[in-house]
Amino acid sequence: MAFLSRRNGRAFVTINRLEATVGYNLAYLCIGVGLGAGGEPTLPLVVVWYGLGVFLVKMHASVADAVHDRRVDADNPEKSLIASAVDTIGIRRAWSIMTAELVVGLFLFGYVSVLTGELLYLTAGAVLALLGFWYSYPPRFKERGILNHLVTTGTDVGVVVFPVAYLLAGEVTTQILVVCLVVFCYSFAYHLLHQAADTYYDRRAGLSTFTTQIGVRNAVGLSALLTILGALLSAIIGLMLTALMLTGAAGCYGWLFNLVCDEQPQHQTAIVSEWFSIAWVAVALNATLAVELLVWQ
Repeated sequence: MAFLSRRNGRAFVTINRLEATVGYNLAYLCIGVGLGAGGEPTLPLVVVWYGLGVFLVKMHASVADAVHDRRVDADNPEKSLIASAVDTIGIRRAWSIMTAELVVGLFLFGYVSVLTGELLYLTAGAVLALLGFWYSYPPRFKERGILNHLVTTGTDVGVVVFPVAYLLAGEVTTQILVVCLVVFCYSFAYHLLHQAADTYYDRRAGLSTFTTQIGVRNAVGLSALLTILGALLSAIIGLMLTALMLTGAAGCYGWLFNLVCDEQPQHQTAIVSEWFSIAWVAVALNATLAVELLVWQ
């Protein structure tokens, strides 16, 4: 019963990063629903099972990362709470939580595959589980340069948005493919900025990440360019509200670029950490696209 204490409850939320990830992952699912709207009407409950599987397997990846990087996180002011939460839970309990989330999540992916007769969904779950674990553990995609962000963003689009859209639409349409590309562009950008906020401490800890390689300034500039590209693609297919929102986000990234431009590395990291929150930005961008697809398309 001690595990059910309020302190352990807060630690559980922290190591699973629920406060930062639930909102934008739910919005990813809603984007998929919006893209597949008008498809098979008997499938919404199946989407719920698939969504729960996504959340559980992503939580498993968050716990794996928290356990593996707890010593590095302890020296990072932005992540010290995660390291402290791992200490509160305990390593053995954290591994038990991770295993339970993985097993139940994969069961749900398999259940969806049985219900639909499509192996795609179990395959997507297995890929998400493997890449999520390998993000922190060997081959440790986290330290594989740009591959880190290709994997992270690719799973968001290829395992969350696309399968849900296909599940409901029953076919792959041009709109699904273009919207997935839009999501890839702006998601890559905010994942990159999220890593930029750790760059100084990652470099000091001896970690080699994409942003330690290219620097905070270049990471912010690349994020702005990718977001503008997403805005242009959105405008081309008539998603004007999303295009406007992405243009605004790109403008904010440009302002952030000017702030960090002539600063020292530690101060650059501090500025990005102070002014950028992946939880808020990702929810705002994903929710805007989801609402536009669900309401106006």
